[in-house]
Amino acid sequence: MSPVPVDQKRNINNVMVRFKLDLLPVSIALIRNTSNHYLLSKRLKGKAYSGQWEFPGGKIEVGESPSMAIDRELKEELGINVKSKSYRVQYFYLYPGLYVHLFVWDINFYTGLVAPMEGQEINWLDSQSIVGIDYLAGDHKILNLIS
Repeated sequence: MSPVPVDQKRNINNVMVRFKLDLLPVSIALIRNTSNHYLLSKRLKGKAYSGQWEFPGGKIEVGESPSMAIDRELKEELGINVKSKSYRVQYFYLYPGLYVHLFVWDINFYTGLVAPMEGQEINWLDSQSIVGIDYLAGDHKILNLIS
């Protein structure tokens, strides 16, 4: 995984201090089936941006690496065990009041059956169909990567 360039870190720190933003590190999974469709889940009611679609994943807990976090999140959210993954990219996205540091992973192989373990709606969509749904703005860069 490539580190964040020093001047990019400096800019991020300046933005966070100036606007009093929190930084939230998040690991995101790109899970693709044999039909070249990607798995998305719909954010639950009561969560920020509820009803919007997103790629599976979640926040990185204290003491966790991005790799450990994506394994844990996919087990909790979807009931699957990641056996092979590849780091894809990392980037930052600014939401109102929150700066998110996203680590994106290609999930190459997993065991178990994908199931919505938290009661969320899930769906397999091709990259063109994803563009037409209400998805998290922070995931837009991912769509550019897979289109």
